[in-house]
Amino acid sequence: IKKADSQLMPNIEYPHSVGVNKSGVIDDPFKSDKKYSAIIVAVAHDQFKTITNSSYHEISDGGLILIDTKGI
Repeated sequence: IKKADSQLMPNIEYPHSVGVNKSGVIDDPFKSDKKYSAIIVAVAHDQFKTITNSSYHEISDGGLILIDTKGI
């Protein structure tokens, strides 16, 4: 599990957020060769509102599973 959120501080532990810690925070999944089997958009930050469906397809491992919990 990896998290990408420019508003997270990567060197801080977040005790009330399961799995959110410095070891799983990545800067930009769109600048990596890593492919993902599922993508969950759980925040409505402006940086995520501009991402297109084709961009999500580019980082998926073939069959895009996109869960948008914020309706962006």
